[in-house]
Amino acid sequence: EVDLKALARVLEKDAMLAARVLKVARSAAFAGREDIVSLSAAVTRLGLRNLKEIHRAAEDWGREEVQDGAALA
Repeated sequence: EVDLKALARVLEKDAMLAARVLKVARSAAFAGREDIVSLSAAVTRLGLRNLKEIHRAAEDWGREEVQDGAALA
């Protein structure tokens, strides 16, 4: 079992990924009755499956950025 609060603490160390998680959790697709005011609340709202998808997308985006940078060098 995953401790979502512990996961939120880990995400806090990666500002870009944390910002993406907050953005998705605050989107219309995940709208709830209460506003998301913390990373912990965002992690809870999204759940592990969605967080994995966000992480995969961020990894893909990072690889594309490295490839683009290498092309410019």
